[in-house]
Amino acid sequence: AAGGLWAVSPMLGDHPEMNVNLTSISEEIFDTSDNLFVFFLDAEQDLHNRRDDMQRALRALMAEQSLHGLRFHYNISKDGDAPLLGASEEEATEGEPVPRPPLRCVMYKGQRKSMIRIPEEVPTQEVVDFFTP
Repeated sequence: AAGGLWAVSPMLGDHPEMNVNLTSISEEIFDTSDNLFVFFLDAEQDLHNRRDDMQRALRALMAEQSLHGLRFHYNISKDGDAPLLGASEEEATEGEPVPRPPLRCVMYKGQRKSMIRIPEEVPTQEVVDFFTP
């Protein structure tokens, strides 16, 4: 497993002590857990490079009372992995800086799975809708 364990400690009103340990997803976790939210990263260094983006997403999602049961993990692409649907990055038009690509995430609940892209604004309601029975 990668050494990318880190925690987020947002100040969220009544929940100043709320922490999330973001760990690598494993087959065992995947097979025995439910309500998973997994960040898909291209390389190990993305744990550092995209940390602020992931923390922003975690803070927004953790602020939702209905999402407190989610388990957050990450997965780093390996050679031979099937490409994630929607993984193609946007290209900037000539003369403009390349925009930071949205985070790619997959949500798992029971037998259901849905890919979501998280741009600057976190689509919290879309996540709530997926995990609401």
